[in-house]
Amino acid sequence: MRENRGVTQEHATAVIDLGALARNVERIKSHVAGPEVMVIVKADGYGHGLVPSAKAAVAGGATWLGVALLQEAITLRDAGVTARILAWLYTVDDQMSECIERDVDLAINGVDSVAAIVCAAEALGKTARVHIKVDTGLNRNGVTIVDLPAVLREITSAQRAGHIEFIGIMSHLAFADEPLHVGLSVLARFVRAALRLPFSFAHRQAPRGWEGRYLRQSHSLTHSLTADCESSAPRASTCRKMPVPRVTAARRLPQQR
Repeated sequence: MRENRGVTQEHATAVIDLGALARNVERIKSHVAGPEVMVIVKADGYGHGLVPSAKAAVAGGATWLGVALLQEAITLRDAGVTARILAWLYTVDDQMSECIERDVDLAINGVDSVAAIVCAAEALGKTARVHIKVDTGLNRNGVTIVDLPAVLREITSAQRAGHIEFIGIMSHLAFADEPLHVGLSVLARFVRAALRLPFSFAHRQAPRGWEGRYLRQSHSLTHSLTADCESSAPRASTCRKMPVPRVTAARRLPQQR
């Protein structure tokens, strides 16, 4: 019979080089000279640590941070992170008031989310910063092209009342694990959605000063440049914010109802 020897169980430890993460962001920023860079640090910074990864990204030049959950945004603010933060995954009874108090940008995914954000902002006496998340095929938490006009009407009304400020439009591309799969049809949906937006929403002028028209792709730095988005995964995914070409033509289009 074999002797039953005691086994010392040690937890595996991952050592994260935050300096390398910061340098990755610096390198990405050098390739997108001009547009701002948003680093996605959801899911505990993809296992690299939410707060340390976020602070390293900011040190590397990121001016925006993206998270999925509202609690992640709250955690970053409470840890002293002052960069702009965008959160996009929530239910209508989530911690919206806490996010608005902490100057966190919120993505709108439907008419109900507009109403919930307005309610929270009105109760606080503050103006919430919002972005529209357009569903371009991922079918996960986004406004469909069909529902977009109704959402725009609600946003227009809420902005006139001073409860929200419209900042930009975003999307999360499907087939993130197949970066070459991204086709013109997906980008066309996004551009078509952008063309429906009255530019007076953002800065009351043509889109030259518009902060946010951007796409998110979860994987592949080397192949997704044409999708206007990069990733340094597994370190942390990064999304660059950049203007959509030819959107200035929308100034000459009749407003769609």
